[in-house]
Amino acid sequence: SLPMGHRLEFREEGAARKGTLEYSWRFQSEIHRMLATILGDPVPLAEGSEQQFIAEHYWGYAAQKDGATLEYRVEHPPWRVHRAESAELSADIESLYGKVFTEFIGPNPDSAFVAEGSPVTVYRGQPIAR
Repeated sequence: SLPMGHRLEFREEGAARKGTLEYSWRFQSEIHRMLATILGDPVPLAEGSEQQFIAEHYWGYAAQKDGATLEYRVEHPPWRVHRAESAELSADIESLYGKVFTEFIGPNPDSAFVAEGSPVTVYRGQPIAR
């Protein structure tokens, strides 16, 4: 795991709640961060939406040192989400994910949201047959 940090700030702005959320981590002596500004209350994920496609994953995969892959089940209640008014990524994408991803992940995303989250159960992984 990597050294991480977070910052959450909320305030009332008229009748709406506004928030700034930041998540940061250290990798190869550099600080990387994601920042989002939200306005309003969270809403359930819309069926068939981009947010649902990204947030509702119930299976995970992990590469092993020997080249094998583990598949594991993830369980959590449906999350509500805030649409991000603005979002920013400050990270060295090439060092984190490889050169192939630099074309697709940039400092100003096309869309962004913040999920409320919940406790999550991650079950023991099982090897996938090669």
